Amino acid sequence: MFPEVWGEARAVVWPRLYGVAHVELDRLELELGGRGSGVEAVRAVAPGVVLGVVVDEGTQEVRVSEAVAAGWGVSFDAVLEMAVRNAETRRFRVEEVAPGVRLVRDPVFVAGVWVSEVLRSQLGLRGALVGVGLLRDYLLIGVDGVEALTVMAGVAGDMLRAGEALESVTPCRLVGQGWVAVDWGSSGVREDLVGVARGLFADQCYGRQKTLLEQQCGGEWFVPELRVYRGPDGRVGSVTTWTEGVPSLLPVADRVDLVGEDLGRASLGWGELAAVPGLMVPCGLVPERYRVSGFPPAELLAAA
Repeated sequence: MFPEVWGEARAVVWPRLYGVAHVELDRLELELGGRGSGVEAVRAVAPGVVLGVVVDEGTQEVRVSEAVAAGWGVSFDAVLEMAVRNAETRRFRVEEVAPGVRLVRDPVFVAGVWVSEVLRSQLGLRGALVGVGLLRDYLLIGVDGVEALTVMAGVAGDMLRAGEALESVTPCRLVGQGWVAVDWGSSGVREDLVGVARGLFADQCYGRQKTLLEQQCGGEWFVPELRVYRGPDGRVGSVTTWTEGVPSLLPVADRVDLVGEDLGRASLGWGELAAVPGLMVPCGLVPERYRVSGFPPAELLAAA
């Protein structure tokens, strides 16, 4: 039975990790279904990663919303703090997948490690840390360096190719008591590994978002897909399509194929289009899309 008072709930609340993009997509899905009040509360803890709280009833988990916390007479931050304290009372099995890299498969640890020094001490790692919270119950974390980041990029790519719905592929570095994003471009990890992880993750998130936005827009706006490809040089890139005269919500891509009546088919880099003031308007979504209703100016098309 779901606990109705905070005194009963304290012992059965546990932290859970979610990816920012999927939280926003969950929110949109609930709102489309008229269930917006059921959106769980979350707090940002690292780039691309947020924490929520669930009540473990034994047979199912129920996500805790701000309304649920208010019903208990406490703030959601107090509920999250209690959930992390509960996590710190448990020990977890940690596996070594490579020198200096650990794998944990446990949703409580995966969530709690982002904020708890007590849980991080169970990793048996010495030195600065980097981590990727791939799934709600799957964490890769290791000693900061190109070796650990290479393992993380490779595992992320393999999981995405296998069809896993990942929460995040953003590697994070622990600095003091907080986490900051690692710049893949200067990390020293092979570009092909980085490109696969980043490209397939974007494709996965945009694919789910496309389905939801098509329901929301009702045909008023065209929602193009993001297509991921591998070029002749082995690099992984992404492309989307902008058709003249068709109001569209473009996903962020490396290149944009332009289709116009007098143009045929041409292609421009995203940066070239983004440099034109007012041409593309951000929608405020996660992942972000850009609203377009006109077409690039003639001088830009001439260079396509």
